[in-house]
Amino acid sequence: MVALPTFTSKDFAAYAPGRQRDPEYNPFRLAVRRKLGTWAKALARALKDEGLDLAARTSLERPYRFNAGRVDAQWAYLSRRPADKKALTARVGPALGKDVDTHYIQTTLVLAIDDEGLEQALRVHALAWWDGLNVANACREPEGLQALCDLLNALPEGFVLLMDTWKKEYVCGRLHPSDLRAYFARYSPGEHWLNLRRRLPAAAVEELGDDLATWVLDGARALAPVYRFIVWTPENDRLFDEDGRIRRP
Repeated sequence: MVALPTFTSKDFAAYAPGRQRDPEYNPFRLAVRRKLGTWAKALARALKDEGLDLAARTSLERPYRFNAGRVDAQWAYLSRRPADKKALTARVGPALGKDVDTHYIQTTLVLAIDDEGLEQALRVHALAWWDGLNVANACREPEGLQALCDLLNALPEGFVLLMDTWKKEYVCGRLHPSDLRAYFARYSPGEHWLNLRRRLPAAAVEELGDDLATWVLDGARALAPVYRFIVWTPENDRLFDEDGRIRRP
């Protein structure tokens, strides 16, 4: 395997609060973006081996209106390919599917860097109601709750499930179906983010060096079954009933 880029204290420092709006740090963040681009391609290859064919992208390195004029983090992320977005839009229709065509209002697999370290995550965007409702409907049944619980408990150490900006953490590895029942009783697709993440402090990232590849790629492979469980596809359809109508709680 080709060696993947590592991250140094200089990389993390580019996102410190006093530098997030400073265009002088754009070249440093551009260098990080290029590293993240390499990671995105490696993650796409690894996940293709797990049966997921996803499009890879990176976020902006410069302050701009799309990031509220500051760069407090950057990320590589993988989401639906254009062909898969078209298949979903065809089912929900153009009126309801107007957000489907975006590449970030999706369920994404993410590797993010900020001034404190790295984060690996699966995120269901607050507006990606189609995937949020798909997983919420699956977890209305005991079998679905248990299946998702088993998948989350099988993740590597450090992953936690969170809802939007709420502080409560559901620690993977020791979840019970009742925990997920409580989570989905409060979760509103189209309103709340679903976040599944783990973090690695900057010092630990530097200490790992080239071994960071194992941490990231193993984590991504472990997230693949969770992604498949959550995301709507014609083969994983809990979004529509037998008459083609959207199932809502």
